[in-house]
Amino acid sequence: MVDDFKVHGSSKEKCGAGFSAFMDLTVRLGFICKKEKTCPPGQHQKFCGLMYDTHTIPKILLPESKISRARATVEYVIRQNGRGKLSRLSVAVMGGLLQSLDDATPSRQGQTYLRRLYDEIHAVQGLMGKALYYTEILLSMSVLEDLEWWLTFLAENPGNESRCGKAGKLAVTFGDGSGTGTGGTIEWLKDLGLVLEAWMGTWSLEVVHFDSNWKELRTMLWTLERALRKRDPRIIGGTLFYFTDNSSVYYIVKGGSSRSAELHKLARKIKMIEIDLQCRLEPIHVPGVLMIYEGTDGLSRGMWLAAERLMR
Repeated sequence: MVDDFKVHGSSKEKCGAGFSAFMDLTVRLGFICKKEKTCPPGQHQKFCGLMYDTHTIPKILLPESKISRARATVEYVIRQNGRGKLSRLSVAVMGGLLQSLDDATPSRQGQTYLRRLYDEIHAVQGLMGKALYYTEILLSMSVLEDLEWWLTFLAENPGNESRCGKAGKLAVTFGDGSGTGTGGTIEWLKDLGLVLEAWMGTWSLEVVHFDSNWKELRTMLWTLERALRKRDPRIIGGTLFYFTDNSSVYYIVKGGSSRSAELHKLARKIKMIEIDLQCRLEPIHVPGVLMIYEGTDGLSRGMWLAAERLMR
């Protein structure tokens, strides 16, 4: 990147050979590499302000100095917003700082939770430069909730992994929310057998009239909340496949956001739990007939009463 270089290698020997060839080339070209900024081959390297760690699963992490600075900046903006004394310049500085950390967020989801912030910074028409940034701003509740995602991420600092931390831990979940009820199943292997747990519920009068997208997304959130309460070791650090017959839910969870305020709120909560569980949530869209075959469709309609069964 510009004048920063990183040499990759599949082994210490190959990386060392590439590093030596690169250094020899810079000498021939007359470039000077500062000693204090040059690091020998290693599995933990700082590059362009981010930490690259390949001791286990390759991942990008944030150094502690960037975490403390980012948390302090976000908390300052939230306090000033509550006092009604927040300038657009302060918000823009925070936005730029958080944007620089996006590469280290899980699946680079950080950008998703800055979109509304940028929209509100530039909501004033016809102003540019100082005339824009030295005006006051009051952040909406949606933006403040997006900043809560950033605080959760900064507290955990799980990094952006090349794959899930524990590739051998796989869980399969089906979820279905119908007009009257909701239900889900989760499957995992135990002692060479397939264990299937099921849960079901009914919608309260306050939400029974909500659309199917909200019900399907809320069903997914319930599944993750159950796993979070249990600190389920089958999910923590592993991959959770979630099968849904709702294509809107698939795209919302895959992208991490929605234009609908209510759906975006649910998507944000799902992504925050994904950070807490340090798992990789993989939504998969399937035909509705598969949900019927699996039994999850019946759960959402209150027709399948088995709470748990063991198949060998």
